[in-house]
Amino acid sequence: MPRTPRAVPRDLSVPVQHLEEEVPREFEGLRLDAYLRRRYPWRSREGYQDMIRRGLVLLNGAARKASTPVRWRDRVWVDYGEPDDLLQDPRAIPLRILLEDDEVLVLDKQPGVLVHPVGKARFNTLTNALHARYRDLADPSRDVVPRLVHRLDKGTSGVLLVAKTDRARAELGRQFEDREVGKEYLALVRGAPRGDGGTVDLPVVPEERTGPGRPRMRTLPAGEGPEARTDWTVEERFRGFALLRFVLHTGRTHQIRVHALSLGHPLVGDDLYGDGRPLTPSTAAGADAPARGEEPLVDRVALHSARLVFAHPGTGARVDARAPLPADMAAAVEALRAGG
Repeated sequence: MPRTPRAVPRDLSVPVQHLEEEVPREFEGLRLDAYLRRRYPWRSREGYQDMIRRGLVLLNGAARKASTPVRWRDRVWVDYGEPDDLLQDPRAIPLRILLEDDEVLVLDKQPGVLVHPVGKARFNTLTNALHARYRDLADPSRDVVPRLVHRLDKGTSGVLLVAKTDRARAELGRQFEDREVGKEYLALVRGAPRGDGGTVDLPVVPEERTGPGRPRMRTLPAGEGPEARTDWTVEERFRGFALLRFVLHTGRTHQIRVHALSLGHPLVGDDLYGDGRPLTPSTAAGADAPARGEEPLVDRVALHSARLVFAHPGTGARVDARAPLPADMAAAVEALRAGG
């Protein structure tokens, strides 16, 4: 029996304004809004429900309710309109390459860049930049579909792993799932930690939502939820601050930020789990507040993915990828040293 030709993944180096496709068999039976959320996660389910109400989603050429179940080979049409973040050519987003071969790409992600489309941010992301560099629909023999193996938050810098083949994506994903990947982060925290290191072994779960706002995570007493374990050591101490190294043994959402808070030392710049106060030259020197008009040294959560250790999906060789502190955190460290 002849094999069904495999669909060519969409080229994300160009803005997505309209989508039309047949529903794959594995999605049959899902509600229309749930199908859209699963298939195209850059919008929330509530966002898709609003689009359905406004007639921007058609099922087999007709407007339907969000609760309508989709069937295999139904045709779905979606009108996203022009992206709100269509501000630049994705080729302008820099790709700092630490390592590359035919199967893997290791990047040093800069802070302030989203790794993939989400919400209203659908175009100026690292995924769009990767597609602009590697996709070649005109020559299938040269077409590479880069796929993120894991994620970093917008504000987090450092080592990010990308697969260039299906085999690499599957094998590297397995290594992350089986906790075979070594993950180390550097972070600036407030306060003076007791001791030179230790382990936080507290479950991390979502807080109950009571209204609008960004979702937060929280810890539970040991043994009362999904395992979340983080080792920490003090790399350097400053007056009122410290540079810590965190080693992740699990990968819960916001794990480092929540575990740092449980130690009593929230990350610098963290307005979700800390006070969000910026670190400026004045506060690095010991002042209680920034000087008038002073620019922050770090204008984000001060978190950096410093090291990733994994087995190469093709050769099995150990790969130890490291990224130096980015300019903003390095400047903050120097200012803190100078401040005593």
